[in-house]
Order: sequence, then structure tokens, then C-alpha cells
Amino acid sequence: MISLEVHNLSCQYTTRDRSVLAVDRLDLKVHSGTFTAIVGASGCGKTTLLRLIAGLRRADQGSISFGGAADPDRRHHAALVFQDDRLLPWLTVRQNLLLALRREALGAPEREERLRAALELVKMERWGSAYPYQLSGGMAQRVNLARALCQRRSLWLLDEPFSALDAITRLQLQQELSRLWAAEEPTVLLVTHDISEAVLLADRVLTMGEGVILHDRSLELPRPRRRSDPAFIATVSAIEESLLGTPGEEAPRQDKKEATP
Repeated sequence: MISLEVHNLSCQYTTRDRSVLAVDRLDLKVHSGTFTAIVGASGCGKTTLLRLIAGLRRADQGSISFGGAADPDRRHHAALVFQDDRLLPWLTVRQNLLLALRREALGAPEREERLRAALELVKMERWGSAYPYQLSGGMAQRVNLARALCQRRSLWLLDEPFSALDAITRLQLQQELSRLWAAEEPTVLLVTHDISEAVLLADRVLTMGEGVILHDRSLELPRPRRRSDPAFIATVSAIEESLLGTPGEEAPRQDKKEATP
């Protein structure tokens, strides 16, 4: 089943000195329960695409549909996780999660059960009364993931969620995200600069450049994946080459080619 479909999507914005076509007539289909990563250089349009899907930016043309139906209120479908935790410092962990549920038509018992289950899944059940200043960066991002979990959205949009963390914490949370995806089976769209992270986590890696999808690669590597495996290393190298092209050349641009699994 198609969970997300993007058709002929374009978005242009103006900086102080020029106009930027961030997304250029892009088509994309994502199947339910799959994990898709988008990689590309800074300014290639990948974060703009994520924000368009989340409803945080308005497209100039094109359409976005969820499960075959267009819905102007993206909050019904998608949970967005940023690279910074976005926790309100004057609220506890529990209160921050409750704030994420304020628009949900839930009774008190169901709301409490969602909070308990989400904190337990990210191994933060003992920290519900803590304030953000009492958390490490990794713990704060666990709470960020818990916020997505308690909203029970079918689509997770992850905008470089681990890029600001130290290397060891990043490795730990990559493992946690893989575990959560296997347990909860959401559709995941991850934006990352880290090709190794994309290959570790995703079923499919899209390479973006100049607002379009340049390459679409399905990954057949068995799970759990190990960075030391020759097939893993070869896949990372192939994606790097697709981004860089041959020495002295830009990667080829494939205009208006729909990305499908």
C-alpha cells in the first residue's frame, strides 16, 4: 500500500540576492511500513521536501497525498523529529509529551497509557518528572522520539535527528531507532548527510541534487547490519560515487523521473 505520494511538487524561495528552486517538479511514492533515507549535499532540497510533506512550508505547485487521499492538515498523518529536541525548558518530560497530545481527542486514561508506553519504548520511563536541562543530548532525543511515538502517527519525518550528538550516542540512537521501527512499523522518511547512517537504517536510499531525485537505490542487505561487512562498505561507496560522480564531473541529473520502490 502507498503511504505517501508526492506528485509534480515544486517549491521556490527568494534569498537576499537570488531565487532558489529548492524542489523541482518532484515525484515520489513511499510504501507503508518502509524506511526511506534521503541523502544529498547541503542545499539540495531534501529538508525543504521534508517540510513540504510535514506542512511547514507551502508548495508552489504539485500535490501530496497520504494513503491515496489529500489532507490539508498533515498533523493527522505525520510526526516530525528535528535535529534539536524542541523541548520547552519550563516543562518536564511528561508535560512536554502531554503538550504534543493536546489536540488529540483522548480521555485521561488513554493519554496516560500513551505516555507510559512511549517513555518505556525509548527507555526513559524513569525520567518523566525531569526537566530538559537535566537531560543529556541523547536523552533529549529519546524524548523527541517518544513524542513521535505517543502521537501514533503512521509517518515519521526525521530531519537529521542525530547530527548534533557525539559519535557514541549517535550509534546508540541509530540502534534504538532501528529497534523502534521494527517494533512499531511506521513509514519513515529520514533526511541525513551521513551515508553510513542511511545504509544502516533504510530499505531504500534516495540521492537528491538541485531539487530532484538523482538516484533511487533499494537495499537488500540483511538486518541487523554491520558497518564492517564488505557488502555494507560497497553500498556506502556506491552511494558516495553517485553523489560525487566521476572526478571533475557533477553527478548526472535525472529530470522528472518518478521515484518508486
